[in-house]
Amino acid sequence: MKRRIANIAERKRVFLGCEGESERGYGRLLGDIAGSDYHFDLHVLHGGDGPAVVERAVRKLITEQSKDYGTYAVRAVLLDSDRWGKSPERDANAQAAAQKHRLRLIFQRPCHEALLLRHLDGQQDRLPHDADASEKALKRLWPGYKKPMVAKGLSARRCGRSRTGRLPGRRRHYPPIAAQQLKSFWCPFFQKGTACFPYTFNSTHTGT
Repeated sequence: MKRRIANIAERKRVFLGCEGESERGYGRLLGDIAGSDYHFDLHVLHGGDGPAVVERAVRKLITEQSKDYGTYAVRAVLLDSDRWGKSPERDANAQAAAQKHRLRLIFQRPCHEALLLRHLDGQQDRLPHDADASEKALKRLWPGYKKPMVAKGLSARRCGRSRTGRLPGRRRHYPPIAAQQLKSFWCPFFQKGTACFPYTFNSTHTGT
């Protein structure tokens, strides 16, 4: 008797450039919430101003695409908006390079802590004026926050898997926000079959 071979759907690959370890921890949670349809390749680009991060992201993307792992369905990099705008010429060159390689620039206004702040209940429209104000506002509502906040630290709440698509006996970690809130934050990325980040949403904006 011939053995039946199950058809396994190929996962969509996501390239996500991260300025630091905090963004990589956040990216891991995005991958966890996105589920088995996606595989997140997370790359720490070690800070610097916006154009420098984009330049490193492009170089890393080229290197990763040269490997025989398939093409990326999503190519994006998380950037702090307060590290952008100091050199219009460098900004323009970075945007052109990103556009050439179909790398989406996702700006965190003004920084990653402000992005996290807007995930919390009642804070969706908060827009602190700088990084210091963002971190102070976040710590007031989340006293346990420490920078860099890796995935383990972000995973403050456990959610058991129910019969509706969740495996019994297993537990998963989520940040101090509901999983559904994180999904809606990045909608339509999490819609089944969608292979792109949104161009606009209430927390960040893209440069290209």
